[in-house]
Amino acid sequence: MPDVTQSELQFAGCPLCEAGTSLDPLYTFDRGFGYKVCRECGLYILSPRLPFDRAREYYRSGEYYQSGNHDIGYAAYERDAPCHRRTFRKRLEMVRKFHPGGKLLDVGCGYGYLLEEARNMGYDCFGVDVSPEAVARARKLPGHEDRIWEGTIETVRASGLTVDVICMTDLFEHIYEPRDFLGVCAELLNPGGILFLVTPDTGSLLRRFSGRHWVSLKVPEHVYLYNKQNLSRALSPRFKMVATFRAKQYGYGYFLFERLAALHPIARVAVRTVQYVFPALDRKMFYVTSGSIIVLARKE
Repeated sequence: MPDVTQSELQFAGCPLCEAGTSLDPLYTFDRGFGYKVCRECGLYILSPRLPFDRAREYYRSGEYYQSGNHDIGYAAYERDAPCHRRTFRKRLEMVRKFHPGGKLLDVGCGYGYLLEEARNMGYDCFGVDVSPEAVARARKLPGHEDRIWEGTIETVRASGLTVDVICMTDLFEHIYEPRDFLGVCAELLNPGGILFLVTPDTGSLLRRFSGRHWVSLKVPEHVYLYNKQNLSRALSPRFKMVATFRAKQYGYGYFLFERLAALHPIARVAVRTVQYVFPALDRKMFYVTSGSIIVLARKE
């Protein structure tokens, strides 16, 4: 986590409701960070939070994708590549049912694993990410050398590109101005285009079971956390939801055990015992619920 003083933190309101909507305290964390919930729409709001410029520095850090710590960015994104690829392949099968081809843009493309899977399915692929290190890696993939931008979705808009599908997996919860962001998405999509979005779901059973230990209460990264209802509010009137699913993902045993161990001291003891008795489970791949929601929305 970046070094930050109390005076640098900024307070936020609900971006989906009228100014002045009341927020109720939800959870507090170290260094003054805390989540509140909007009384009107139920949106979880990180407030106070990092200023946008400081958050962008955080994502541009070369350690973000290889932090060695599941609480900060990705512990080892490259090491977990087989899990990411299988997850993306499974999710792209959903996209293909609604738009089986055309130009596809992955916003927050990371190392380009989703783009590579999409290209193998016949999509004409482009990507953008704020991380210089991630962009450099994604550009090394065959056929993507000149199709990956370093920057934000506004960078893509400035290029003049329009696409048929926009993917953003585990990205929307990081966006400081969600309505403005979705407005740019609408500009980039061709008529009838599809927006494919995966984001943590505050209505999920995993969130209810985990309480304040829910993995998606990730400070200082996740500035807004949604459910199906307020996502629909955010998407309207530019997009119409056409399908939603409970998200699942592939993960190695050690990753899942770390998540379970964080829930409670008793769970930690049980998990460590299982790992000791069955060490091979650490490298076994599992397909499990992620506590996120998958949304497919069509441009109105």
